[in-house]
Amino acid sequence: MARPFVFPDPKDRSVNSPTTIISSAQVLGNYNQEHPDNKRERVTDVVKEWFQEQAKEEGWSESEFHGSDCLLVADVKLGK
Repeated sequence: MARPFVFPDPKDRSVNSPTTIISSAQVLGNYNQEHPDNKRERVTDVVKEWFQEQAKEEGWSESEFHGSDCLLVADVKLGK
């Protein structure tokens, strides 16, 4: 059995590395895992919209698709 896809955690980011790129395979893996009755083979607009909504719920401040890959940005602050 394959390992489940885990949505990235914005708390794992740092001031020096506030972003992460999620590949199209990871985007599709997350979508298909959550929608087993409506699996997709391509990153369509429906998949992109779902993924961006999920990113917001997970605490990412921004998500932007570049082709089929998604750039996630965490809101990290400098410590005082």
